[in-house]
Amino acid sequence: MKRSKILASALLVVLPFLLTACTLKDLPVIGKYLPDWPGNKTGGFPTNEVTLNVWGLWENSDVIDALVKKYTELHPNVKINYEDRSVLKPVDYKDSVYTRLTQEASTTGDVVFVHNSWVPVIKDNLEPAPDSLITPESFKSSFYPVAAESAVFSGKVYAMPLYYDGLVLVYNKKHFADINQSAPPVSWEEFRRLALELTIRGSDKTLIRGGAAIGSGKNIEFATDILGLLFSQASLSIPADLDQKAAFDTLSFYSNFLLVDNVWDETLPEASSAFTQEKASMIFVPSWNLIDILDARPDWALSGNIGVAPVPQAIVDEPVNWASFWMATV
Repeated sequence: MKRSKILASALLVVLPFLLTACTLKDLPVIGKYLPDWPGNKTGGFPTNEVTLNVWGLWENSDVIDALVKKYTELHPNVKINYEDRSVLKPVDYKDSVYTRLTQEASTTGDVVFVHNSWVPVIKDNLEPAPDSLITPESFKSSFYPVAAESAVFSGKVYAMPLYYDGLVLVYNKKHFADINQSAPPVSWEEFRRLALELTIRGSDKTLIRGGAAIGSGKNIEFATDILGLLFSQASLSIPADLDQKAAFDTLSFYSNFLLVDNVWDETLPEASSAFTQEKASMIFVPSWNLIDILDARPDWALSGNIGVAPVPQAIVDEPVNWASFWMATV
C-alpha cells in the first residue's frame, strides 16, 4: 500500500506538467526520479505490478488517454484506471468525496480530483506528497501563491493544481438591452441596481426571471466561491474572522439578495440551468463552466448573446478576484 501511495503521489506531481507538455527535465524535483534522467534506473519507485484508480472530472478522453500512455511509458508496471465522475453534479461529487474519505469502510480513487476550496477541509484524510517528490519550496516556486494557500499545510504538499481558473460574471446581453444597459457592472452597488431592474415577477409575485443568481446556498452551484470572493474583498480570513462584525455584514449583504431584494428564488433551477433557460440574467461561474453553458445554448455562440466580465468590486480601484480551480490529491 505504501508503495502504491508513492506511485500515486508521483502521478499527482507529474499531472500538471504532462498536461502542459513540459519535458521531463522541466519537472521540479521529480524530474530526477524519472527513467530518462541520467544515471537513474528505476527512479526509486516500486517495480511490481501496481493499479492506480483515478477519479477525474470533465477531461476529454483523448487527453486522458494520452496522459495515461505517457505516464505508463515511464512506469510500464503501472496500470491506471480512469473513472470519469463528471456524470455527477459538482455538489453530489463533493458529497461523495467527503463521505468516502471520512468513512473507513469506504474507498475512493488513489488519485482524486477535488476543488481547491475542499483541500483544507479534507487534508487530514489525504496523503501528502513525500519531500523526495516535491517540497513546499519547489511547489511555491512553480505555481501561483493561491495554489500554495490551497495545498501546502504544516510543511507538506497535499494537492497539485490541474490548471488555474477564476470566477467571472456571466450575463444575458438581450436582458441588458431590454433595460438599456450596455456594459456589465463594475461595482457591487451597480450590480445590485441591475439585479433589481432585471428581475421580473408575475401578477401573483411569483418570480419569473431572477435578476441575478445570488443570495442562497441551495440552488447556486458556486455559492461558496461567491462568498469567498466577498470575504476576500472585505479582507476577511475565514474561518478565523467569522466572529467579526465585518463577516456578519458580508453574509447579510449576500443573503439580502434573496431575503430582502428578492432577485433570486430557491424554487428556480440551479443557477447555470436557470441562466440557459433565461430564468436568470446574471450568474457567477468559473470560466470552465462557460463550455457547459454554450453546449446547452449553442445559438448564443452565434448570436453573441452571452457576456462575460470580471466580478464586481467592493473598491473599484483596488480589485480583488477569486481563484476557483481543481487539484489532484492522493
